[in-house]
Amino acid sequence: MSFFAAGALWMLGLGSVPIIIHLLNRRRFRVVEWAPMRFLRQVAELHRRRLRLEEILLLLIRTAFILAVAFAVARPAVSRESKFFNITFGARVSRILIIDDSLSMGYRVGIQSAFDRARAAAARLVEQIPDDDALAIMTTADPSRLRFSSAPLRDKSGALNVIKSVEITDAACSLTSVLDAARRHLAASPFPAKEIVMITDLRRQGWDHGVPEKAVELAGDGAKLTIIDTGADRFDDVAIVNIETAAPWTFPGVPTEIVATLRNSGASAAEPSGELRVGTSARTVTLTKIEPGETAQSRFRITIDSPGHAAVSLKLTNDALPADDVRWVSVAVREKVEVLLVDGEPSNVKFDGASDFARLALGIGAVPFRVTVMSENEWLSQAQPDADLTVLCNVSPPPRDRALELEKRVRAGMGILLFAGDHFDPAAANESLYRGGQGLLPFPVDAIREDPAKGLTIADAEDSPVIVLKQLSPAALANITTRKRLQLGKPAAPDARARVLATWDGEEAGAAIVDRTFGFGRVLLWTTGADRTWSDWPIDPTWLLMFRDACLRCARAPVESLTSEAGPSLKLQFAKGIMADARLSRSGESQSAAVEARDVENATELNAGSVFRAGQYEVSWRDAGGARASRPLAVNPAVAEMRLDRIDEPALRELLRPLPVQVFTDQQFGSDAAASTRELWHMLIALGAFLFMFECAFMVWHGRDGS
Repeated sequence: MSFFAAGALWMLGLGSVPIIIHLLNRRRFRVVEWAPMRFLRQVAELHRRRLRLEEILLLLIRTAFILAVAFAVARPAVSRESKFFNITFGARVSRILIIDDSLSMGYRVGIQSAFDRARAAAARLVEQIPDDDALAIMTTADPSRLRFSSAPLRDKSGALNVIKSVEITDAACSLTSVLDAARRHLAASPFPAKEIVMITDLRRQGWDHGVPEKAVELAGDGAKLTIIDTGADRFDDVAIVNIETAAPWTFPGVPTEIVATLRNSGASAAEPSGELRVGTSARTVTLTKIEPGETAQSRFRITIDSPGHAAVSLKLTNDALPADDVRWVSVAVREKVEVLLVDGEPSNVKFDGASDFARLALGIGAVPFRVTVMSENEWLSQAQPDADLTVLCNVSPPPRDRALELEKRVRAGMGILLFAGDHFDPAAANESLYRGGQGLLPFPVDAIREDPAKGLTIADAEDSPVIVLKQLSPAALANITTRKRLQLGKPAAPDARARVLATWDGEEAGAAIVDRTFGFGRVLLWTTGADRTWSDWPIDPTWLLMFRDACLRCARAPVESLTSEAGPSLKLQFAKGIMADARLSRSGESQSAAVEARDVENATELNAGSVFRAGQYEVSWRDAGGARASRPLAVNPAVAEMRLDRIDEPALRELLRPLPVQVFTDQQFGSDAAASTRELWHMLIALGAFLFMFECAFMVWHGRDGS
């Protein structure tokens, strides 16, 4: 039971007034001896018990009348919050209704999704909320914005219309952010009693590590939480969790491999088929069989004919969760890769120069490398050409000013490949290229070793530029030999950006290939040469394969980030330049939204704000010349929401401790477990009127004057 006017409960003290009057009346009589009184006393003795009973009954009627009036003024109400009536004492309730509109709520059982059931439950709840309570409605995708707010809730049609208008999104939710926003909204609400009602599918995703802290804060505010569960206990779903190009570069007319990663959340193996779309052309593809609970990759080859940007998508046959059955990627198609090849020991004899094998590797195959070759003297004396990749073959460590210029270019995204040789002086390299760990080299160079080493071991490094060597058999790498090599030292300080990618076989043989990320670029160092002076590796087929792949992986990557996920904050990066009047529009829709552009390091960033629907979009702007330019943008469903495992009630209560929590299914909520409130003051007024009339009739019946 709650009271909407709890301040009026002081009137209950008036119930003691009839009792006090009764006691005072008993003390005001004075005993006077009078002869006829003896006869009256005998009569009184006969009726004393009956009179005392009548007085007590009259006292109870008057006291009950006053208490009934006091309770009626305090406006009591009965609240049913579970299958039993719970009695609580408080004031009006400020209630926040949170509707989970994240991607997983689209999971269907039969013809209804969890989100359909959530909206129905929310509508039932609004119908049962007392008119004098306060109600606010928010969603999990965008908790900072209230969809509805009314205190008191006089017109429920507005709240019901908002519930009908809420749509499911393709975004993920963070319950930490949701509870934090709910707490802020409740702090600004008018009534002291606070309740949060969350309608969700209770997927484990979203109940992150920050929830316990917010639960403690809400409990301290005196709030309570009611959860209405609309999720399914069993699920069967195949989701596309990623689609990307296998290589960082795509070129016109050159076949490109697309890699799709799929996950099977069902209880039986799946052999899905889908539609692969490139631009406006589409074809049906068969995907890899996926065992229950497993993840598998499927690979396809596509060819894009012209440079620019192309939208590629893969769509599966719709299953119980349609939102995770399609995924897009925006592919940048580059016309060529600019490579600067610096030869520290050029030669007129074929394959005697330090860079001859590198030049041969870049000149074959379909990838359009445009190679500029310079001698070491030309490179040091002339202005450096703009390149995506610089390859230094047996080059003396450059002077400090040229090394600093290299650092600036690498920090902006250019890649550098360094091969050792007789011109590579360890002391000079440490001074200009390592600089105590602040320069380009991943590790300091101790010395040049002249003892031979044979065989390579490739490390399991993530995003390794020489990962192609990991795909070869150990026998193919066992015969690779070197006669001379650099011996690397330990870094001046721990540096997570510096890694050993390959080592020479044998005890203490040392590193063979190391790399380091430097700003937006990457530096890759071989401890042996790119010619046959130090090693016979360049004439082995594995070297050509490795070198070409390393060039592609280390060359300047596209600055533009044109593939993103739906969510409250969508940010894109483009090559630095003027981007005026930037607009974002969804394919097939005429409306567009303004996009904020600002310069960041080596790029221009566009902040598109909240984008909650996945699909193909287009970003357009005016460049420095005033011409309109555009790029396709792929906005994908949130991968995190594709994990459908549920959080059980004990784990949920432990996570939310000490916040009072009640959990219902939507079926229970629809039958007899709904939180409902009924005011009782009408009944109390009727009871008071009845008691007053009964007292009057009682006094007339016994001939009393009401004293």
